[in-house]
Amino acid sequence: MVSTVPAVASITDAHTYALNWTDNANDESGYRLDLRIGNVGPFQTVQFLPQDSQSTYTTITKKELLAKDVIVQFRVIAYKMHAGIVEASAAPIIQHVVTDGTGSMATPTNFQVTKLFDTVEEDGRLRLSWNAAGANTNALFHQVVYRKSGDQNYTHLNNYSFSLNDVIYEHEYLVGLDGNPVAHKFEPGSTYEFFIRSTRRNETDQTVTPIGGSDATYNLNNTAYSAPVVVTIPSVRAPTALTATAVDETTVRLSWRDNSSNESSYQIETKLPSESTFTVLASNITANRTTLNVTTDAGTTREWRVRALFKKDANATTVESSATEVATSTTPFLAPSDFTAVTSPVAGAVDIEWKDNSKAETLYVIETRLAGSGDFETAAIVPSDTTRARVSLRTQRTGNTITGTTPLELYTDHDFRVSARTFRVSGTTQETVDSAPSSSATTQAK
Repeated sequence: MVSTVPAVASITDAHTYALNWTDNANDESGYRLDLRIGNVGPFQTVQFLPQDSQSTYTTITKKELLAKDVIVQFRVIAYKMHAGIVEASAAPIIQHVVTDGTGSMATPTNFQVTKLFDTVEEDGRLRLSWNAAGANTNALFHQVVYRKSGDQNYTHLNNYSFSLNDVIYEHEYLVGLDGNPVAHKFEPGSTYEFFIRSTRRNETDQTVTPIGGSDATYNLNNTAYSAPVVVTIPSVRAPTALTATAVDETTVRLSWRDNSSNESSYQIETKLPSESTFTVLASNITANRTTLNVTTDAGTTREWRVRALFKKDANATTVESSATEVATSTTPFLAPSDFTAVTSPVAGAVDIEWKDNSKAETLYVIETRLAGSGDFETAAIVPSDTTRARVSLRTQRTGNTITGTTPLELYTDHDFRVSARTFRVSGTTQETVDSAPSSSATTQAK
């Protein structure tokens, strides 16, 4: 097991070392990295590593212990647990004499930021690639920053570790944290400038080392940034293939094709055919979904739209896709059935019964008329979930004006029927929605 001389980077408040070694053990339980400041005294264990490890990074945050010419020593130990006893084998001690930013570096070349928008899955994603310059053997990181066009401030994207074994190479990274390609939330429709440099510093704060910094320490530990690479993020793509299907009396299932991967949510809009503008029903529907059940009114035809939205955070402006597709749904309103009407044992009344088929009614309206003649008039209104009633009155009219009620004519045939009723809101107006009436039944009050 042979360890290489460690690489070092001078950092504002820390020194970072990269160590590599050859794994010559076949049955080790793991590796241990020990550190000593100076060349006398005990070592301190700073890391435990899994078996088959061959490299690691370690950072010393006590800058005052790492002044120029201070000796830093490392040893890598393979260990094995055997019957409760630790068996260990140590590599030779290696050391580094601290310098502060010595050695040449160069800015990476052929820096490219490529849009991957050819498929839905790649919409809104970016790939970064560059060529490490040959003089970069003293760099430890490639640092990428960006800014939205027109902004003064820069945002740190990432510090990508420099491979000590590869001097010239092509390297590609997907933008994102922990492999998530939509991290950093680049705003659709906006243009961004990206920059790269070589650095010995593992910094993330661009106010400390702004582009164009000129202090001696800054120039010693960082190369100049590359020329900007300009990329325009595409607008959020609108959903397509929108359908609206009634599931039951008060539920509609919306389905659509997700054409974008950079939306943060969906917005559902709806209106009645008689209305001129759509109303937002919800704007926080989870991104990347393609179906949603929404609650609506029974017995109602509605038009629906779906938009994809992007919002970076709570204070940001919302970016909307278009919403050109409209889907129409019509929900049922189940009518009562099995309707019967018989002479009541109570004088002057009729007893009626029906089957309640709806779960959406607010009330029931019972109607009557002289058998086979004229329009039905209201005889009674009863609560929802009712399945029987006793009727002894009907509405009295003069022309089209209701003037009161009148008793049912005795020993005269009357037609009776019942319908379910609910209400919906259109703008600021409450509208009545009635189911189809039940079949009618004829009987007399006596």
